[in-house]
Amino acid sequence: MLGVVERRSGYNLFLQANMRAFNGEGLLYDLVHFSAGNLFLPSELQGCREGDKVRLTWKNEYVVREERLGDELWCVVMMEDMRFRIVTPEAIGSVRRDESAEIELTEERGKRIHLYCFFGSVNRCDFSENVHLVL
Repeated sequence: MLGVVERRSGYNLFLQANMRAFNGEGLLYDLVHFSAGNLFLPSELQGCREGDKVRLTWKNEYVVREERLGDELWCVVMMEDMRFRIVTPEAIGSVRRDESAEIELTEERGKRIHLYCFFGSVNRCDFSENVHLVL
C-alpha cells in the first residue's frame, strides 16, 4: 500500500525478488538475486577458478568517487543442489579499489558453482545489484 511502511522478513523479500527464478522444474540460476540497490557495479567483473580458489577481477571507472572505492565485496557461492554460503567482506578482504579478490572454495572443490558478487557501502546501507558467474 502506498505510503505505508511494510515490515517483511528477509525470507519474504528473497522470495519476492526471486519468484521468477523458480519455474517448477528447477532453479533458473541466472534470475536469482541476492542483492539490489543503487550502487553501480564495476565494469568487466569476471572470475576464473584456480585450484581451490576463485580469482575475481574488475575495472573501476575513472569517474568513481573516492568514497565508493572503499565499497566492500560480498559473494554468495551456490552449488547445483541449491546449497549456498555467503562470503562476507571480512572473509574476502577486498574492496572496490583493489580491482581483484580471491574466494576460497572449501566444500565446493571440483563442483560447478554459481557465484553471485555485489558491492556494499562500508556502513552496509547501500548495495549494488549482483553479477552472476558460472564457474
